[in-house]
Amino acid sequence: MNDNLLHFYQWYAHFLQSLDIPQKYVSLISISTMILLFVIFLWGFTKICSILLRKLRDKIRKTQKYQFLELLLSGKFINTLVLFVPLTLFERIAALIWTQQSVYNVIANMVAIVKTLLIVILIQIFLKTLVRYLKTKPSFQDKPMDSFSQITFIFVVFCAIASTYINITNQSLGTFFTALGAVSAVLLLLFKDTILGVVSSIQVSTNNMVKIGDWITFNRYGADGTVTEINLTTVKIQNFDNTITTVPTYSLVSDAFQNWRGMTESGARRIKRSFKVRFSSVRLLSDEELEKFMKVDLLKNFIAQRIEEIHEYNQSHQYNREILVNGRNLTNLGLFRQYIENYIHQHEMIRQDLTCMVRHLESDQFGIPIEVYCFTSDNRWVNYEKIQADIFDHIYAVSSYFELTLYEY
Repeated sequence: MNDNLLHFYQWYAHFLQSLDIPQKYVSLISISTMILLFVIFLWGFTKICSILLRKLRDKIRKTQKYQFLELLLSGKFINTLVLFVPLTLFERIAALIWTQQSVYNVIANMVAIVKTLLIVILIQIFLKTLVRYLKTKPSFQDKPMDSFSQITFIFVVFCAIASTYINITNQSLGTFFTALGAVSAVLLLLFKDTILGVVSSIQVSTNNMVKIGDWITFNRYGADGTVTEINLTTVKIQNFDNTITTVPTYSLVSDAFQNWRGMTESGARRIKRSFKVRFSSVRLLSDEELEKFMKVDLLKNFIAQRIEEIHEYNQSHQYNREILVNGRNLTNLGLFRQYIENYIHQHEMIRQDLTCMVRHLESDQFGIPIEVYCFTSDNRWVNYEKIQADIFDHIYAVSSYFELTLYEY
């Protein structure tokens, strides 16, 4: 190619001389003509490639088979790739125009730098397209593909810088690392967040700490919502009020946060809520009062069994049953707790294979805390709140039947 350009350049110079054009203008006109032809070629080549690219993309789109290739052609990948042809041609023309070796070396180095930059841009476009394509696949939608892409791109940029340094200075790779070590303190200071992000991204993905789509609560940053993006330096969280909180990626490793993925994957969500009963409303129940509670379907079997056990115990110890304090007795609070426990055990929206109980908490000046602890079979927020509200509505409503007073300030 160089020989053909040289022959054309020499022929054109002789042609200008044959037209009796002064020698001092021959070089100027020759160079200007070569530049003009180069611009025309670049314009025409770009147009032809654009037309061919459009036809190829339309053909691929009709087949609907090569989605990744379609995405790649829809971007700037081909437009960037075709720039290698005019760059190579420009380098050949420069060798004819600037015959001085020192000048040509400068131009050649500049062309090499531009080519390296184009390679980096091509890889970046390819990685972005690959991430877009993988995000359409269900198996990759929850993976931090942006972090992997950015880590790969950083490695590519590092290789490009090393290659450019070696080509321009004609030094070895060892010399490059020596120079890099000399400025390492400055680089660490400038790229501290990036370096921390690289390490954290690897840890987060390796340990499967957070995935896109996870619901996390990050109290330090006031974040409570769904993870929408994980990249090298930041994690985007869409809160439930539709605001966006951005937190550093390395904070997922260095700080404590709550990931609700386990709850989501289990299909169950915990109810852990308590109410308080006044001390003065708790009392022992007489046999006559127990007859009333025997009519409650959820308690009749329990009461019958307990009455038999208590009667045998009291008879064996010969307690005076005219006074309720003597021996063993049932209390209205005890029956109330058993009623609630039986109620949630027969509730169709409560998971019976998980922990399900009603318990006392430590008493305080406000009364006796009774806690309901169980798991709903529907973990969707709205449905969960409805189930929980229905259960406690019922509890508050029946408390008066047991002649218990719930605390309110």
